[in-house]
Amino acid sequence: MNHSGVVAPTSAAADTNLIVAGLLRDLAIAQTSTQRAWGYKQAANAILGLDEPLERLVQPDGTLARIPRIGPSSTRVIQEVLATGASPVVERVVDASGRRDEVDRRRALRAHFLSRARVSAVNEDASLRGPRLADYRGDLQMHSTWSDGSQTLRRSSRPAAAAATPGPP
Repeated sequence: MNHSGVVAPTSAAADTNLIVAGLLRDLAIAQTSTQRAWGYKQAANAILGLDEPLERLVQPDGTLARIPRIGPSSTRVIQEVLATGASPVVERVVDASGRRDEVDRRRALRAHFLSRARVSAVNEDASLRGPRLADYRGDLQMHSTWSDGSQTLRRSSRPAAAAATPGPP
């Protein structure tokens, strides 16, 4: 883990897509332009929604395959993370923005999330025990203030927690 709390994708457990999406969200927070912030949020959502890990999108010549909604600045962040496990550019922009505390707070909130690519990999790994994709009977997708929702995670989870608590027999 480096000084910023970003976990380098050096182990099999690292979710590079989540790391990159988080860094793109950090860039969105650091922006003074609403339009640029929106663009980085869109890029983060595109990375989170990929069906495969970013590592598989590196072409034989070392370039990255085209990803919809990913522009040149976001591509540079992806390349930095794939090459080094971190993005010094993002760290410099965040530090210069004066929003380091906000970025660090949000990084802590995303510590236990998975990207779509990672969820797919887990669901396809027959060696793992636990519920399989066919066992799910509902929509597990929730939007919070971390993304484009209007509820905090705490408020969104209360009804589920209440429903899961068994009542008297």
